Amino acid sequence: FLVVAVGSRSAGWFAFTLVLVYFTWGQIYSLFPATCGDYFDFIALPDGRLAVVVADACGHGVGPALIMAVTRAYLRSLTALRGDIEGVVRELNRLLLADLEAHLYVTMVLAVLDPGSGVLTWANMGHPAGYVLDAHGAEKSRLSSTCLPLGMFAQLGAQPGRTTLLAPGDLVVLLT
Repeated sequence: FLVVAVGSRSAGWFAFTLVLVYFTWGQIYSLFPATCGDYFDFIALPDGRLAVVVADACGHGVGPALIMAVTRAYLRSLTALRGDIEGVVRELNRLLLADLEAHLYVTMVLAVLDPGSGVLTWANMGHPAGYVLDAHGAEKSRLSSTCLPLGMFAQLGAQPGRTTLLAPGDLVVLLT
């Protein structure tokens, strides 16, 4: 199985999620009693892969929460229509750029797991790095930023990071 740990250092909440490769997952989380723009999600893709997303809209309060609600809707629609991370990220950036004021942006890690092969593909748009740790806790891969945050510039330069082959016991850690 694959364990995905999602946590927030500043918002006062944390979440740990167990993802079983055969499309069964569950969540345990504790929410901060305020509105913010942090977001995590699991999206079953039409081809059987699983997208995992962790994102943060700049700022605190209702405004960033609304930005993230729109971002979530766009992302879920785009992943239903497109299979490639680059295309999803490019189109998501275009939509957010049209919606957001100049000083607003969204950071995000979008990872896609192919449960048949164990291959994890990902892109990081200005978000804190994620990590893949092996069964002994050693860093196997760092999911560092591959381009600018979403919604800032038309030419995002979206590049997926290096694919990682997950082995039994590997831990994927994504934070916000």
